[in-house]
Order: sequence, then C-alpha cells, then structure tokens
Amino acid sequence: MVAAHEHDCPQRPRACSAAEAGCAWSGLLADKAAHEATCPLAVCQRMLAPLRARVVALEAELRSQGAENEQLLSRLAALEAGEAGEGAAPSDAAVQEMDLAAAMSALRAHASVPRVAAAVGERLADLCADERSRQAAAEAGAIELVMAALRTHSEERVQCKGCAALGTICSGTEGGAEGRQQRAADAGALEAVVAAMRAHPQSASVQWSGGSALANLCGDFEAGAPREQRAAGAGAFEAVVAGMRTHPQHAGVQEAGCEALANMCSGDDAVGAACEQRAVRSGAIEAAVAAMCAHLQEEGVQEWGCTALTEMCSGSDDAAAAREERAADAGA
Repeated sequence: MVAAHEHDCPQRPRACSAAEAGCAWSGLLADKAAHEATCPLAVCQRMLAPLRARVVALEAELRSQGAENEQLLSRLAALEAGEAGEGAAPSDAAVQEMDLAAAMSALRAHASVPRVAAAVGERLADLCADERSRQAAAEAGAIELVMAALRTHSEERVQCKGCAALGTICSGTEGGAEGRQQRAADAGALEAVVAAMRAHPQSASVQWSGGSALANLCGDFEAGAPREQRAAGAGAFEAVVAGMRTHPQHAGVQEAGCEALANMCSGDDAVGAACEQRAVRSGAIEAAVAAMCAHLQEEGVQEWGCTALTEMCSGSDDAAAAREERAADAGA
C-alpha cells in the first residue's frame, strides 16, 4: 500500500518525461501533466512515438526478409552451379555443348530461368549458322520457343540472344528461308524485336542483334511486302534509326541498321513506296549517310549503306524525286 501511494503521490518530485531529450524541468507529480502539455520536447516525443513503433516493426520485417533473401540466394547459387540434383538447370557451358534437340528440351524444361533462355538463344544462333540446321530448327518449333522466352523475360541478355536466334534461323536465301521468315512474322517476331530494341536503347548488343533480325525477317523475297508493311507498322524504322543514332561508333549496329533499312524498303510496289516514305520521315536517309561517313573502312557498312540509300530513293511514285533530293542534301 505504501509503495503504491508513493508511486502516485501528487507531492512526489518528478522529472519531465522528455528529460532524456534535454528537458530540465523538475517538479511535483501534480504539476507534471500541465508542464508536459506545453513542453516542446514532450510534445515532439509524443508525436514521434508512433513513428518509432513503426520503425521498430519495419526493422523486424527487414531482418525477416533478409533471412529469406539469404535462403533464396543460396538456392539460386545451387541452381546455377548445377548442384540441385536431378532436374537442375544446366550450366551455360553445358548448353553450349548441346545439339539442337537437347538445347530446345533444356529451354522447355527451364522456361522460367532467364539464364537458360539466354544460353539456349545463343546456342540456337550458333547451331543455325549452318544452313541445314535452320530449317530443322524451325520445323522443331524453335521460333515459337524463342518467342515465348522473349515474352517471358525482359532481361537484356535474353532479349539480345533471342533476337540473334530469330535472325539466324530466318537468314538465308535457300528455298525454305521465306517460309521461316513468314512463320516468325506470324508468331509476332517483328513486333517482339522492335519491342526489345525500344526496351534496351543503350545496349549496343540488342540494337545489333535486333537490326540483324529485322533485316533477315524482311529478306528480299517477292512475297515479302506484307512483312515489310508489318515491320513499318510496328515502328521498325524508328527503332532502327534510334539505335543507329545512339551507337554511331559501333560498326555492327550501323551495318545491321543499314541492312534492315535496305530490306524493309526493297519493295517496288505501293507498299514499298509507303515504306520508303516512312523510312525517310524517320530520318533513315541521314542515318545511313552518317553511318557511311563514320565507318569509311568498314566494307559491310559501305555496302549496305549504299544499298539502303538506293532502295529508299527508288520508285516512280510522286515522292521519289523528293527522296532523292533529301539524300543529296544529306551528303549521299
């Protein structure tokens, strides 16, 4: 009873509850409430109390998440090292030793792993450097498999290697090449490549592989006009020119860009004229001239730059003369 009375006795001396914060007030318990109602330090202390409680809760949450992240990182390291037992994602080195069937199986089995998607994209590009492998890859569903990876993973490396794979599978002038190009276009490859180039404007690798893919997807075939028109509608001219402007000293980007411009403007019908006009509006003539001026010793840039300018300025439509004049003004 005495202890309880002494604790609540109004005549007992007390310090301000903000004493630790610097308040020097000391008085009777009976006067403490009135003092703290106007004490700036006590008022601030009361205002900060909920925030302090929130900080404590957040610190506890961060500690919990940190522990969970450590577990996830350990798991990721095990997967990347191939130590997770049967069914683990193959290493990049293992993928580069795979044949076509094995590489595609690896991507199907580990479609959610961006590292595998990038490694398989790179392997498909290497394998399809051989003409005989391109048709086999397409018939086995490689185009659709790569498209699924591009849609699933936005990472730069996946987009770069995926574009490279599409471009290589669709390259060539042999009998099946046009069919592969149309199959890729039907799968949405033109739009996917343009999206990759827009998403990674600072990546010279994406711009290079993207430009090459567009060039091959719009190969110079008589039935290629619908693909050229679809590429234009997807914003391919603007994407290529933007990449060339962003990476003016990269010969690969410049050559691929010029090749893409040339192939997308190769038609000699109304569609071709419309593509040529869109190319000119995007600044393609100036981009091709700048590429040739910046890379005088690069044979590929010079060849494709000349071809691009020729294609863009060709035609008998009403605007052809204006295109030629613009090329002359640009220094062509």
